[in-house]
Amino acid sequence: MKLVIVLLTHIDNLPPARNLLLSLTRLDVQVSLITMYSAALPREIKAANNFNIIDLQSKESTNRIQALGKRVLRRKKLRKVIKTITRKEDVIWTITDYDAMETGSLLLNYRHVMQLMELIHDIPIFDEIPVVKAHIEKYARKAEMIIVPEYNRAHIQKAYWQLCETPKVIPNKPKVEETKYDIKKSSSDAAKVFQKIGNRKIVLYQGTFGYERVLDQFIEAVGLLGKEYCMVLMGRDDIEVRKLLDKYPETFFIPFISAPDHLAVTSRAHIGVLSYVNTSNIRHYDPLNALYCAPNKLYEYACFGIPMIGNDIPGLEIPFKLNNIGQCSKLTAEAIAMTIREIEENYDTMSRNCKTFYSSVNIDRIVEEIVRELKEK
Repeated sequence: MKLVIVLLTHIDNLPPARNLLLSLTRLDVQVSLITMYSAALPREIKAANNFNIIDLQSKESTNRIQALGKRVLRRKKLRKVIKTITRKEDVIWTITDYDAMETGSLLLNYRHVMQLMELIHDIPIFDEIPVVKAHIEKYARKAEMIIVPEYNRAHIQKAYWQLCETPKVIPNKPKVEETKYDIKKSSSDAAKVFQKIGNRKIVLYQGTFGYERVLDQFIEAVGLLGKEYCMVLMGRDDIEVRKLLDKYPETFFIPFISAPDHLAVTSRAHIGVLSYVNTSNIRHYDPLNALYCAPNKLYEYACFGIPMIGNDIPGLEIPFKLNNIGQCSKLTAEAIAMTIREIEENYDTMSRNCKTFYSSVNIDRIVEEIVRELKEK
């Protein structure tokens, strides 16, 4: 049995895909990775003896018309490659809903695994025409296995699509190979920011801005804590973060750093921020997607023993309470500031619990068990 992995997203934009592929490099299974922008793949993947990498597109599109043309050609090439290299006993593994849509009805002709990064009902064929759907649930019902990143999502997705089996869960836990980083090598921009910060306690938010990531209250809360603390934002430099920086000039910003080098910044945090608010305007994702979030940041903060603070939603409240690794707060500056003070009172215990929580999940073992099950079918 060979795994034919379909990943049509830049690896930098999908840390869980990186985690999966790295786990597969350590297993006794042959992998044909059909992807884009393969130059950005981690060295371990490109050098893996069990990987054959097929790059469908090496350069990003510069405009929508070019992107549409490349998509048509890429989809045609993808399906031709799959027909050429996939045998009856092999398994096609699509990593996102988009990958399943692009592979299309070919999934009905082969064994396949459908992995989902977000909670969805369906995906539109074109983002600009959201009412025209791909109906990927028909592929899901024929899949040998559905994989999601969070326990509650598994049961919700099963109910949405009336699946016979509950999807399996691969948590969004990155494998951190080292715990000490040279910040100057990782990012000169970050090094300059840390020089300005000095010995202040860093309250860090890392990720995307806008949509459901409500950050104003967290920034204002840090301002209430005094000069001992500072707020640091890390992510892509876009219009949303610029609005925040204009509004809160005391806030520090570190531009996007590719994984795993971004962990050089993560490791310096004193408290990690996670913020997910229910909204219905994020592409085709279900509104429950944010409430049952599955952030890789949860594990990234935990790895370095960094207690966390977030807003009160099940996806954060449950792991925080079960493991005593953080606290949820109402979304007001005063409440957040009070919660941070409460975390400080229990900081050392929470820090130890964070490391225990990180060590409790073995992604390599989970992926190995899934591959073994596929081999035995």
